[in-house]
Amino acid sequence: MKPLLCIGALLIIFAHGFAAVTDLRTGSSRATSVWMLTGAVIAAAGIVLCLLGNPADWIVCLAGFACIAASAIRNGVEDEAFHLRHHLIRILLFLLITAGVWLL
Repeated sequence: MKPLLCIGALLIIFAHGFAAVTDLRTGSSRATSVWMLTGAVIAAAGIVLCLLGNPADWIVCLAGFACIAASAIRNGVEDEAFHLRHHLIRILLFLLITAGVWLL
């Protein structure tokens, strides 16, 4: 179960990291894109710690996911395209992954 959770989490993390890199490559060097990429790296490190059995893995994951969620919300506000349900679903998904990392 743990490998499946980690693979799924890494796919979601990769998607957010890819979005941040794409935003940066288009010349839009917003701080939120850098923050999202940083969060993706931190969350990926948390997943690696999960695979290694480190007990601090869920804290690292939560910190990375918080960075991603905060930057995504800020992007939505800056672009005047804020969709509450979209962000709530993202936050719920991140909390479920973090709980899975903590329990496994």
